[in-house]
Amino acid sequence: MVSFMEPLAAFHRVARVRHLPLLTIGHALRLAHPDRAGSSEAGPEMRRIARRADWCAGRGLRLALSLEPMANHPSIGWFAAPPLLTDDLRPTAGTLGPGLVIRLGRAEQRAEVERWHLHHPEVSIDCFYERSGSIGSEVVRSTLRFHPLDLALLRDRMARGAGIVLDGSIEDLAEAACLGKPMLHWLGRPYPEALLAAADAERAGLSLRMTHFNPALIHRAAPDGTERFRHWLGAADDRLGAAMSQLQRQASGRGRSRGGVHGA
Repeated sequence: MVSFMEPLAAFHRVARVRHLPLLTIGHALRLAHPDRAGSSEAGPEMRRIARRADWCAGRGLRLALSLEPMANHPSIGWFAAPPLLTDDLRPTAGTLGPGLVIRLGRAEQRAEVERWHLHHPEVSIDCFYERSGSIGSEVVRSTLRFHPLDLALLRDRMARGAGIVLDGSIEDLAEAACLGKPMLHWLGRPYPEALLAAADAERAGLSLRMTHFNPALIHRAAPDGTERFRHWLGAADDRLGAAMSQLQRQASGRGRSRGGVHGA
């Protein structure tokens, strides 16, 4: 069984007399990974999230998804891999000039973008957030455009833009980081997981975090860690394959002990 941090999978494995081989995959597991669990940053909030993530693994195999390289420890059931992205994102030829691409986590954040732009109308902005696709794109002024969350259009703008501002998940951070553009992580919702993701991205040299909306800081956000991150992304298939192979070996061994062989 493969679980993406589903508590019921852990409960099933722990409660059953015959433990079903289980591989749990998740970003929060990076906080409980042996390479990180003893780090100096392990404050109370991080330890709480790490314990919760580890419980969701039900004492089975664990695959921690991380923005930074981490080692595999197969002898104790721990693996690590980069975020599992569906596309190979690379910069495209040409840019949109000095424009910024903004990805909002909440629709009400739009007001902050509009207030800032009133004082900086020379900055070209394409802003994306959850809104009805039937409304379509909206041009407030020639340098300020709001779009529904069309992933194809968002990726096109991010690939050709000069800089990226986002308030999103660790998957959004990883996808944007592939492009090697200056990136600001706007912590409009500073819950613990978001703070930890922002710290990870900043430490990896992928983005600069800000607590107040100020895209003018983009000039400080040099993406120093892009090549290292891309190299780490290139290991995704091998890392996932190693964890799945271990799961398959456990499943096959369990099948032989019951008189048959079962695939993963």
